[in-house]
Amino acid sequence: MKQKFFFALCLLILSCLPYTVHAQDRVITEIRNNWKMHRFGNNLWYNATVPGCVHTDLIANKLIPDPFYRDNEKKVQWIDKYSWEYATDFEVSREVSGRQNIELNFKGLDTYADVYLNDSLVLSSDNMFIDWHVNVKKVVRQGSNHLRILFHSPVVMGLIHRDKWDIEAPMGFNLDFGPGIGGTAVPNDCPPVGPYTRKAEYMYGWDWAPSLATSGIWRPVYLEAWNDFRINSTEVIQKGISPKKA
Repeated sequence: MKQKFFFALCLLILSCLPYTVHAQDRVITEIRNNWKMHRFGNNLWYNATVPGCVHTDLIANKLIPDPFYRDNEKKVQWIDKYSWEYATDFEVSREVSGRQNIELNFKGLDTYADVYLNDSLVLSSDNMFIDWHVNVKKVVRQGSNHLRILFHSPVVMGLIHRDKWDIEAPMGFNLDFGPGIGGTAVPNDCPPVGPYTRKAEYMYGWDWAPSLATSGIWRPVYLEAWNDFRINSTEVIQKGISPKKA
């Protein structure tokens, strides 16, 4: 039994060696500084925090009141009807720019976003729940790089998908901004587009949550560079099992 355990341990160590050596050659840089944001269509830029969202940045810049205080929720319903843009400049060293593979990794984009690196469109996202990987080796450059992300209105995009699918999907309710309990009609500043969007449903309003359909970079952004290859994931598959051995 001890020999079998030792043999299995050796195999496990050997299987991890290539990844360990390769991990030392991999350079990962978080892009989190110098972010600015603005409402698309004007040129008034404000400081932004990444990770974050449009609503928290507007609050931080004292442009909107606290939406959780009294009836302030009604005063910020205009935000999700507009598109918003985030931008930053970041430096890439000679060491990183010389790697064979360079990738941008967005852990969370909320939700419909066009990503431009040095004015080249490199990614269009439509799902806030997954992370996005895009190879930017041909676009990134040594020195200063300009990254901007245009977030399209989740309400406008939701309406487009709703009309395209032509399906009446069930949805939740919000006491102030939704269909109401029992289907009673009440003023609806946020159209019922939640089910048509890969976005947190509660953001469109619920009985326990306000209607605040956010946009923004809600999880970190990384620039990853490496040579040759890398192991993205590993999996152990059990091919056989019996009452005595597994």
